[in-house]
Amino acid sequence: MHPDGQDKQIRDGRATRRRRVLRTAAEILLLGGAYFLFLSITHLGIPCPIRAITGYYCPGCGISHLFLALMHLDFAGARSANPFVFYLLPFGILYAVYRSHVYIRDNRQDFSVPETVIFAAVLAGAIIFAVVRNMT
Repeated sequence: MHPDGQDKQIRDGRATRRRRVLRTAAEILLLGGAYFLFLSITHLGIPCPIRAITGYYCPGCGISHLFLALMHLDFAGARSANPFVFYLLPFGILYAVYRSHVYIRDNRQDFSVPETVIFAAVLAGAIIFAVVRNMT
């Protein structure tokens, strides 16, 4: 194959992946916006099944309130709803942007060893957060 043909295939693949990422981001924002409107109007959040069954907070309890508070620029309220997610959220957003860039550029979807170690540390932190949160 001619090198120009390979370059075109690479560019076309990147353009396709870029559209896929943008479509997914748009869907997430659309669904998030719809949920925000629903929550703002009805004040009915998604109930936590773990809390409903056990009576204990899971690491994700309070995320709906966190995002609702953030949409109203109430950072103190967002932090108190779920401090663990509040402090990790900026890193999660940066990581999603990084992974999108890697996917578009290299078509790579696998996770590196450092990423896996970080995921394990975040999971351990979430478990510790949930235990401490339920002890207080």
